[in-house]
Amino acid sequence: MAKNFLALLIVVLISTLMLLFLEGLVRGTRTDINHQDTEHALFTERAFGDSVGWRPGTSGESFGQRVYIDKNGFRKLDHQPDSGKVWLVLGDSVTFGVGVESDSTFVGLMQAKRPDVRVINTAVVGYAIGNYRDVLRKMISTGDLEEVILFYCLNDTYDGLNALPEDSGALGRLLGFLRRNSKLYMLMKNTFFDRSKSYFEADFREYDVNNSRFFRTINLLTEMDDLLTKRKIAFQVVLLPYEYQLRKREMGVLEPQEAMAKALPARVTLVDLYPCLSRQAKGSTSLFLYGDPMHFSRAGHKAVFDCLNSNLRPSSGLLE
Repeated sequence: MAKNFLALLIVVLISTLMLLFLEGLVRGTRTDINHQDTEHALFTERAFGDSVGWRPGTSGESFGQRVYIDKNGFRKLDHQPDSGKVWLVLGDSVTFGVGVESDSTFVGLMQAKRPDVRVINTAVVGYAIGNYRDVLRKMISTGDLEEVILFYCLNDTYDGLNALPEDSGALGRLLGFLRRNSKLYMLMKNTFFDRSKSYFEADFREYDVNNSRFFRTINLLTEMDDLLTKRKIAFQVVLLPYEYQLRKREMGVLEPQEAMAKALPARVTLVDLYPCLSRQAKGSTSLFLYGDPMHFSRAGHKAVFDCLNSNLRPSSGLLE
C-alpha cells in the first residue's frame, strides 16, 4: 500500500512539474496569448436600472489587462475633457476593448482624434441589447449629448447582464481559473477546437426569421432610434463582424448583417464594417485576440477606427 501511494505521489509530482514547465515555456514564447475572464469585483449591481455596470473608481484584471474605471463608472480614457459636447458609446466587451490598453481601443482612438468631444465608453463585459436600452434611458439627459453610437456584436440578441457574473459549480470555477491563469490551457483549447467557428455558428442561428430574440432586438433598436430622434440626437448602429466571417469571406456567412439591414427601418442609420475590414485584413486572426471569435486585438481596434473614419455618418465629425 505504501509503495503504491509513493508511486502515485511520484507520478503526480512529475506530471505537475511537466505542466509547470510547459506553462512557463508557453508564457515565454507565446506573448500573443492573452488570459480571459474579468474580475467580479469590478462589477456593481443595478448601475443602470436593472443592469449591472462597473464599480466607480476601481481597477482590476480583464482578459489579462489591468483596466481602470473612472469615478462615473466608465472605462477611463486619457485626454478626456471634463465638459463640452458628448458622444455616448454603447457596446459590450468588444467595445469595452478587453485585452487592449484603453487608449489603443477604437473608442480611445476616437477620443484622441476629437479632444474637443467627451467620448463616454459605457460598454460593459456581458452586455446585450437590453442593457444598451437601460444605459441610454439613464444617460439620455447627459448635458450636451450630441451623438450616440451603438457598436453591435452578433451575440447582442441574447438576454443582457442583469446579475453579477459568477462561475457555475466546481467545473465552472476550475475553467475560470484556467482562463485567468493558464496560457497553456488557452493554447491547447485553440489547437484542438475552432472556437471562433463554433461561436459564429451558434450566434448565426439567432438571425432566423422566426427567432423572437431577433425581433426583440430590432424593436429595441427602433425604440432607441425613436427616443433619440425626438431629442434631435444623432444615432448610428455599427455592425462589427466576427473573425470567422472575415476568415471565410463568403456571402453565406453574412446573413446576420443582411437580416439586420432588411429588418431595421430605413430611418435607422446602419453601418456595416465587414466590407472595410475585409479589405484591410491580410489575415483575419491578426485583427483579433488569440483564438478569439469576436474581441479585437490592438491591430484590430486600429483597423476598426480607420474604417469608422471613412464610414460613419458626417455628423460624427471624426474626419474633422
